[in-house]
Amino acid sequence: MRYIELIKVGFLLLLFPAHLTVYGQAEVEEIRPDLIDALRAGGLVVVMRHAQSPAESPQGSQRNGDNPDGERQLDATGRQQAYLMGEVLEKLQIVFEQVLSSPAYRTLETARYLGFQNIEQRSMLGNQGMQAASGVAGEWLLEQTRQASDTGNKLMITHSPNVAAAFPDLQPPIEQGEILLFDPRDPSRAPLGRIRIEQWEGLQNN
Repeated sequence: MRYIELIKVGFLLLLFPAHLTVYGQAEVEEIRPDLIDALRAGGLVVVMRHAQSPAESPQGSQRNGDNPDGERQLDATGRQQAYLMGEVLEKLQIVFEQVLSSPAYRTLETARYLGFQNIEQRSMLGNQGMQAASGVAGEWLLEQTRQASDTGNKLMITHSPNVAAAFPDLQPPIEQGEILLFDPRDPSRAPLGRIRIEQWEGLQNN
């Protein structure tokens, strides 16, 4: 069951009809079937960078009503893509038993548009002023990829500096909305694969 308010999302799509098919005119690589199978089987750890968010903080009426401090927030594309991704996850019966998030508004907003309610905030996933993440934060994130949930998958929503600190050899750098999949049982510590947020659209009508 999706928990995001459907009226709010519907109103968003009326305001921004151009984003109904965000990448509809571009050729997007399909998600590898083995990655979907692994997610459906459960037991993976997934690291996600928050969905698309402008670098500038919102001003005046652009600020969401539940964003009183004027933190960075998702734009229309970010909200639409996160909502669509959540729909596909539910349709494919991909279960996340545990959802951890940075305390930053844009990461929590991403989690809500994905359809999650029980979101656990972790300071180690925070943006730390968007400066270089500390070695401690990177080590913590890396260690978390080795710890699976009892059932289902574990999702961690964070920021690019933290991902870069934990996985310095990752190339190209993680994009907004992209996920990295890890099998805690794999001693190589390398991701099983990567899925960009626009790729989920290809599974919407499957």
